[in-house]
Amino acid sequence: MGGSRYRYSESRIHPNDLLYGLGLFQTIHAESASEQTETRASEILNEWKSDHTALLAKFDANQDGEVDLKEWNRARQVAAGEAHSYVLENYDSEPAHILCRSPVRYQHFILASKNPLKLAKQYRWKSLILFVVFLGLVALDFNLVQSLVSA
Repeated sequence: MGGSRYRYSESRIHPNDLLYGLGLFQTIHAESASEQTETRASEILNEWKSDHTALLAKFDANQDGEVDLKEWNRARQVAAGEAHSYVLENYDSEPAHILCRSPVRYQHFILASKNPLKLAKQYRWKSLILFVVFLGLVALDFNLVQSLVSA
């Protein structure tokens, strides 16, 4: 009633609890170690480029105030070595498993910790009750129209 379109509820799911999911299931595999090393090396080089003074202090071997091609290649080698060490310590090859809403609008998305048969029974009862209420409102409206016409 506060103007929000969505209602959020939160529940705790314990290990070994039943979990029922309906939706789009995807497995996203991690980048290979070499891809992660390249990505990390690029990040390191970008960090160094953002601080030009520190870059010159670290790699300007001939002290001319410029990082020439030979010095830049040295910087790339050092960045690759640091990236390789970082990936060796932090490499995560585990794939990520994701359950999400399908891009197709008519496909349902449900994540529940209830037995699917109990869940279906619960929704069946709710829909039956709503249908009975609907029929009652239609009958009430019909009686109202009849009383107005006869008056």
